[in-house]
Amino acid sequence: MPEDVAKSIVMSRASREGSVPIDNTQADQLGLSLGLIVGSIALIAFYFLPTIVAFIRHHHYRWPIFVINLVAGWTLIGLLGCFVWAVWPRRQQGLVGWEHMTREDLPLTRGPAPLR
Repeated sequence: MPEDVAKSIVMSRASREGSVPIDNTQADQLGLSLGLIVGSIALIAFYFLPTIVAFIRHHHYRWPIFVINLVAGWTLIGLLGCFVWAVWPRRQQGLVGWEHMTREDLPLTRGPAPLR
């Protein structure tokens, strides 16, 4: 597929400029080069997918996710761990512990809540 795209680009440019089109070997090399570049970019994007997700979501721990993804992302466990961490619900600003919950949200520890 990339070879066909490269060949059509080279042939259209050659016909516009009035020059002699390049041979198939050069077009194949150009297509292979384009394929390698596109494939490399896709692999790098897949490798850093947890980091990309964390930065898009403005995750509180996006920099630690990036570092762990960079160092241990080559292992399947590191990649999956970073991805799970990146999609984990974000910490809400200003809310710590049980303080943000109402009485109805707290687990029952001393019997039922009083009737209102």
